[in-house]
Amino acid sequence: MVVGHAEFSHFGANEKEQVPKDNFDEFNSTPGLIVQGPIYTAEAPAIDAGPVDKLIEYVDQHGAVIDSFLNSLPDADKNGVFYPFFNAMSNQHANKEIDFNSLSGQDFEAWMLKKGISAPKQAHIIAMVKAHPGGLDAIFHLIKEIRNMKDTVDAAIKQQPRKEIWDTHGEGHVRYAQKHHKYGNIKIVPTTWAPGKKPVGAPQ
Repeated sequence: MVVGHAEFSHFGANEKEQVPKDNFDEFNSTPGLIVQGPIYTAEAPAIDAGPVDKLIEYVDQHGAVIDSFLNSLPDADKNGVFYPFFNAMSNQHANKEIDFNSLSGQDFEAWMLKKGISAPKQAHIIAMVKAHPGGLDAIFHLIKEIRNMKDTVDAAIKQQPRKEIWDTHGEGHVRYAQKHHKYGNIKIVPTTWAPGKKPVGAPQ
């Protein structure tokens, strides 16, 4: 059994081209396959937006150094080094191997060394960290706070009355953008979930 959320007009289409879809009945004539359409919450959960306002103030104060630091790095480093690092740390956090909120630049440097990132690339990233004091720390702060906010939203959704069908160990929740929405598609995944999370009771 799988859950469907959207469809693409053709195979290989860009992810941004997906269109929300509510009914997947046409797939349910296939033996051995059940496709469940999305289950919607009855109403938007009540959320305290105060932490968001504080984070906006933080970005106003530190945005310049964050931009300067990020602009000093090629996209290959942002996508090929920082992204895997934060994904790996999220996975370890979900498995209770580390506390994501305690991560620091030292942890990042140790991870680069352990993962075998080339010496020139490591040297350049570390040099840019030193050249933009506070930039990396500010990024860490933003990511930690955003993760905590997503947990708050996820918990609020889970407190709502359950529908006839619900997931037991789902990845998270999705809101597809509509014309009246200020922002685009939003996916809320709790920090307790990760693609590589060990099953309960699995050997460590």
